[in-house]
Amino acid sequence: MSNLRGMKSLWKDVQKVQLNHHHLGPLLQLHPIRPNDSAPIKGPYALRPVLDLTDVFGNTSRRPSISPGSPATPSASLRLPASSSDSLRLPAFSSVLQRLPRLLCNLPSPSSSDLFLFPFLGRISPGLWTLGLPHGLLPLDLGLGSELLAVYGALVEWRHWLEGARHPFLVWSDHKNLTYVRTAKRLNPRQGRWALFFSRFDFTLTFRPDSKNIRADALSRQFPEEFPGAPRDPDTIVPPARVIGVISWPIETAVEQAQRDEPDPGNGPQDRMFVPSSVRPQVLEWGHSSCFACHPGVRRTVEFVQRRFWWPNLQEDVREFVGACTVCARSKASHRSPAGLLHPLPVPSRPWSHIALDFVTGLPVSQGNDTILTIVDRFSKGVHFVALPKLPSAAETAELLVSHVVRLHGIPLDVVSDRGPQFTSRVWQAFCKGIGATVSLSSGYHPQSNGQAERANQALEAALRCVTTSNPASWSRFLPWVEYSLNTMESSATGMSPFQCFLGYQPPLFPQQELEIAVPSTRAHLRRCRRIWKTARKAILRATEQSRRSANRRRRPAPAYRPGQKVWLLARDLPLQTSQTSSRKLNPRYIGPYTICSIINPSAVRLDLPAALKVHPVFHVSLIKPFSTSPLSPPALTPPPPQVLSDGEPVWSVNKLLAVRRRGRGFQYLVDWVGYGPEDRSWVPPSYLADPSLLEDFY
Repeated sequence: MSNLRGMKSLWKDVQKVQLNHHHLGPLLQLHPIRPNDSAPIKGPYALRPVLDLTDVFGNTSRRPSISPGSPATPSASLRLPASSSDSLRLPAFSSVLQRLPRLLCNLPSPSSSDLFLFPFLGRISPGLWTLGLPHGLLPLDLGLGSELLAVYGALVEWRHWLEGARHPFLVWSDHKNLTYVRTAKRLNPRQGRWALFFSRFDFTLTFRPDSKNIRADALSRQFPEEFPGAPRDPDTIVPPARVIGVISWPIETAVEQAQRDEPDPGNGPQDRMFVPSSVRPQVLEWGHSSCFACHPGVRRTVEFVQRRFWWPNLQEDVREFVGACTVCARSKASHRSPAGLLHPLPVPSRPWSHIALDFVTGLPVSQGNDTILTIVDRFSKGVHFVALPKLPSAAETAELLVSHVVRLHGIPLDVVSDRGPQFTSRVWQAFCKGIGATVSLSSGYHPQSNGQAERANQALEAALRCVTTSNPASWSRFLPWVEYSLNTMESSATGMSPFQCFLGYQPPLFPQQELEIAVPSTRAHLRRCRRIWKTARKAILRATEQSRRSANRRRRPAPAYRPGQKVWLLARDLPLQTSQTSSRKLNPRYIGPYTICSIINPSAVRLDLPAALKVHPVFHVSLIKPFSTSPLSPPALTPPPPQVLSDGEPVWSVNKLLAVRRRGRGFQYLVDWVGYGPEDRSWVPPSYLADPSLLEDFY
């Protein structure tokens, strides 16, 4: 204790001191401090003991408050009854009475901060006042455990009261590990000395969380971090050269700042932060697009965001944000059923009026042939197979059509084919127009449009695979027999064989069947043919409706597209230019977005594609999906406009060169343009590259 005038006691005389000590008015005892009515203040010199007493409790009359610019000094607090001020006439003593109660704390526990030490002896039982001891930390103390140092400092400062006490006392700390410090088996030298010092006291260390340790915790936070005299952070075992940065969560900081304008309504979960509307796009981007999340779906994004945040309509906002995410739209495959219901082609009314053409390529060379032309009658399901040495040109295809269809069955009214070069050329268009036939081309990368020819190709390949197991190069010899087999077998659509449908009878397989097909007259034969065609058409309509219902069970109606709307295009079959080291597995699943130019029919649209793609712009609705935007999602990146040089020629920025190829006597380089997708990559000669460093980086 500080020296009090009239009372100088040393530790060796503590046990001789009585419980109550009279000292010029205030009575110091183990119970609340109260005035001594028998010793009124007389004269200015009588105030000296009272001022010395205030030195014990923090020099309050001389330093009214703890200045943030200087370390704290030992202080304590007491409360004098208001009735005692009636007997005091001096203004100085009145000032003392007004300032002393400001430092009173009612809850005990040691607490500390990086700059000050705040142990307190408090009201453990009714009637026992608390003593506070703010104490500045020396730089040497910063390397120690501040919580343990608080306990040690309190026992050193109040040793004369606590050592040898008649009753055990409690020490409250918000650091739970301190409860095991007296039983620890491994201690450093300093902690070992402290353990010997602690053994001189009869106390119990008890954990008390900050929520119940309000006063001590508040005092440990009253000094700002930018305190001018704040010491440096304690040294760690990690060298400074290996420290990358401080771990921080800017998303929580942004939410806390936004809560100043839009506070928490208080009706949400207590363990989650309320997110104001101004920062919800930022939180959604963190919960979906950050490296912690890696673009999950709606359900997983909701679960991830709800671990820390909440706000009303969170699931609806997440669903809208994920639906408008351009990265997910480009990179993820669709797991929904294909869009677009089945719309079958019109059913013909007679054989060989509507035909379908296709080619089978990649066969082994057999008698000089490696290609087959497939011709299918869409009414009778009859087929003709023509072996060819290679893919024919448009003129050669026209000659084959005349030799194998027009010569035998007459001029067709409609020809369905894919978009091969033979069928899109001007020669083929002029030929079909000359014979009065309509050209029906399938949409891009949608073989279902020419499904009957594709199905005939499958049956042809399966039959040849079976009959040429021992010698695949002999398929040309078996091709006529495969055609006869498919034409003589009953079709599931018509309920009769193709021969029976377009010939009016089934060609006999044995001589004994010759009498069964005898025709009494031509008129009767025609009547039978007409009856067969009517029966076949009804069967085809019935089979088509059944196929349509079956197919639509696995499909969904296409969205109502309109001209000018933007859509994503499936990149599965597109000839995208890639580098030599890239893999198609990591290429984007969809490219775009592209604008719809026109609606061909409910199942096909025409897109405005870049010239670098070099594909037909008409696509089935199952190959596209709508492009979505949302105010919660960042806007999609648009390709930057070209830079214009002084001479007026536009230039584009090059990201890097991906590959090289020889063309003629020179080379061409595959260029990945800045701001454009893989569908816009193009081959350019080296003279187009204005920056020579691109070639140096490539090689």
